[in-house]
Amino acid sequence: MNDFVPSEWLLDCVDMQEIESTWIGKPGPHGISREGWDKLKAQMEDGDVIRSFESPQDFWLHSAGRMGYALVRSGRAIDGIVTLMN
Repeated sequence: MNDFVPSEWLLDCVDMQEIESTWIGKPGPHGISREGWDKLKAQMEDGDVIRSFESPQDFWLHSAGRMGYALVRSGRAIDGIVTLMN
């Protein structure tokens, strides 16, 4: 099974309340659909976290950049949602 994104792309754990109160259904690079968020949360098990991610700058320069949220289990991004890509 491949990781959703490389572990090197993972950033901070997200404040799930902030996501739900600020970014659900909003436009922009951090916006996320209710359906996508609920689907991601439904996969969570004890010990899982949701972290933001962003590809390195060279990916953006070559039109392959991505950012979003990843479900991380045992240090591996097993699924996620891309909120911005070029």
